[in-house]
This record gives sequence, structure tokens and C-alpha cells, in this order.
Amino acid sequence: MGPYLYIPSAAISSQGKELRLYQGRCMTDTKSGSLLPTPASFDHARDELYSHILRCGVLEATEEHRKEWFDDTLLYLAERYEELTDEHITMLRTLGERYCQPVVQRNEATVGSPND
Repeated sequence: MGPYLYIPSAAISSQGKELRLYQGRCMTDTKSGSLLPTPASFDHARDELYSHILRCGVLEATEEHRKEWFDDTLLYLAERYEELTDEHITMLRTLGERYCQPVVQRNEATVGSPND
């Protein structure tokens, strides 16, 4: 079977084409040879996005500046991780925007107090 490692049914694409993992590095469609994103590349892009958020002070930025920053940064990540699809980039943006949201504080007066 060559240097390929067979991946069970979980690695069948929506078109029903067989996918294989080549030495643990990337998944390719064996018929077209196109590169598909691996979970590792999405994870690396997500971690890099979180790192950029912390280093660039995005948490303290205004909403307008934050939107502009996300637009520019996601363009950069899309170029850096070419195997990510538009759907993955959208998911990264959603995760990043959620990461920037402030933590919701519980109102201690209502937690555990009897309101009978």
C-alpha cells in the first residue's frame, strides 16, 4: 500500500472519495491530489490567532478597530495556512471574536439568596 496510512470511514469526504494520511503530515484526496486541511493546521492557526490577540492588545481595542484588526489578521492567516477553507477562516473569526468578549460576571446578590 506504499507510504500511506489508511484512515477508516471517518476520513471519507462528502463526495465519497477515499482520503489518506501521508506520514502523519497532511490529508490528500487520492484522486485529485488536492491538499485538505488537517486538524493540526486549523489548531495552529487558531493558536496563532489567540497569540496575536494577546500580543496586539485587541482585547482593549474599540469595536471598530477590533473589526479592522480581525479583517487584516484573518487575511494574513488565510495566506499563511493556504489549506484552510473559507469555512475554516469564518470559524477562526468566530472563535477569535468570542475570545475577545468580556467575561460575564455573576451578580452575587442573586446567586444563592432566597427570594421567597
